[in-house]
Amino acid sequence: MLIKPEWFVALRCPYCQERMLYRAVSRFELDKGKTLAIHCSCGAEPFHLRLKGQHLYADCFCPCCEEEHNYIFRLQGIQAAPPIMFGCETMDIRLACIGEREVVREAMDEESALILDYAEELRDYFVKPTIIGRALICINKLITAGSCLCADCGREDMDVLILSDRLALTCPHCGNSAYIYASRSSDVYLLNRISRISLHEEGMRIKYLSIKKEDFTCHW
Repeated sequence: MLIKPEWFVALRCPYCQERMLYRAVSRFELDKGKTLAIHCSCGAEPFHLRLKGQHLYADCFCPCCEEEHNYIFRLQGIQAAPPIMFGCETMDIRLACIGEREVVREAMDEESALILDYAEELRDYFVKPTIIGRALICINKLITAGSCLCADCGREDMDVLILSDRLALTCPHCGNSAYIYASRSSDVYLLNRISRISLHEEGMRIKYLSIKKEDFTCHW
């Protein structure tokens, strides 16, 4: 079986509980015997990957058990259709997932959709829970498709901070950031029309599907 050179990892930071972390993982970097640490913009280091022979080893911090859980997978399993899920068996919660971009997107869409399912219960946390949930699904699609990147460092890795009425996109490597507002139906409409987002030191550039000219929005 052909092992693809890139995997995609997505997880909610178990420390701050506020940021979704999206990372492209190079198989070639792991082949060098390195341990890959995934950092959150909050300063935490919740996830580690390393390769040994034909097995992938992972450590993921669990916020419920307050300790790391350890996992071992065969490389061939990561190429299977569903993503590999890292979870806590004791509390039956999902901690992270890894796989090809499309299947990871589908898994993260399911998590984002939970906000829609519990919209009434979440009204104390979000101005419009259904709008935030739909906005997250749009951002999941852009990030996993490689259509959201940092123009300064060229990376596609992204941290998404979920706030009450907006999402904050941050490049975890150079710190470039920008807000995506998500409190009105029109915000989701515009998100669905976006084909590319690029973060810059001075803000972000957005390319829309039906507009050739790029719009410029200041960062926070």
